[in-house]
Parts: sequence; structure tokens; C-alpha cells
Amino acid sequence: IQLSANRMHVLIDLGLAAAQDARRDRLLADFEGAPRLRRPDLYYHHGLVANGFAPDADYRGHHYVFATNSLGFRDRTVRRVPVHRPPSMRYRLLFIGDSFTEGLGVDWESSFVGRVAQAFAADSVEVLNAGVASYSPILMDRKLRDLIGRVGLAVDEVAVVVDLSDVRNELDYRGIASIEDQRFVDRRPAWR
Repeated sequence: IQLSANRMHVLIDLGLAAAQDARRDRLLADFEGAPRLRRPDLYYHHGLVANGFAPDADYRGHHYVFATNSLGFRDRTVRRVPVHRPPSMRYRLLFIGDSFTEGLGVDWESSFVGRVAQAFAADSVEVLNAGVASYSPILMDRKLRDLIGRVGLAVDEVAVVVDLSDVRNELDYRGIASIEDQRFVDRRPAWR
């Protein structure tokens, strides 16, 4: 009888976990803002499509404009960004973080990275935003290694923005293969 009770307990736990996962998936489907501009990635799990534009992005009923540049970074507008700092700019600052850094739910000008870009524009500082919803330090590290190592992106400084939600995301991503492991083929989007 004790063994049967333990099995029943396990079945109940698994059932509750599945229900919780289904509820979380429904919430995250609304959370993503511009889902067609998100993509899986072989090296750093997920990112944004390059040169994407969604004039009707929606975050919990708030509509906003969402654009990405040629590097797949959230930006003011769709534009080509060279991997090397343009001669007209004296400094290049790259931000990376999660949804707060991405600016989920707000127009570019209202995001904190957009405000920094606007503040530094007169000083010839180029501000780039590599932030994506659900990023955590492990994914930020992988993305930076890919951008700087493989892509050859030249930056003068990187601002890594972390928050409390990164702890949960770190646990979610801890089992993925290393960036050097070419057998890593988990291309499922993080929001699923």
C-alpha cells in the first residue's frame, strides 16, 4: 500500500507540473511582444531576426513599434550596422540583458537603451542593444562569444544588465551544450 501511495503521489506531481507548464506557456505567448521577429539560434538558444519590423508589436495590450537592425539587435529602425565602429563614431557601447534591456513593451525611444543612445548621440557614441527576452548570464556569455569571436563585432565597452529573473533562466538553460559543441541542435525557442 505504501508503494501505491508513492506512485500516486508522483503521478499527481507530474500532472500538476504539466498544468503549470501549460499555464506558463500561455502567459509567455502573450509576453513575447513581436513573436515573428524571434528566432532559435544554434549557439545561444534564441535571438531576434535581422532587419525585422513589426509596427504592431503587442505586449499585454500595449501596442508599440519593434525594429531590428542587420545584427539582429533591437534598434530605433531597420538599418545596416557594420561590424566595425563607423569612422563617424568615436566610441561603441553594447548593452546585453533580458526583456528589460530589449525594451519589451515600449517604443525604442522609451526603452532605457534608447534613452542612453539618445543621450550619447551628440557625443558620437554608438549604442547597440543585444538584449533579448529570457536571456540570462549563460546565454549572454554565449552570444558575446559568438558576436565578438565568430562575427567579429568590434565594441569598446559591454554593459551586462542582470536582474533577479536571471536566476530562474540560468536554471532553465544550464543543461544546454557548450558553444563549442557542434552537436548542439536544440533549436526550440526559449518561450516554448
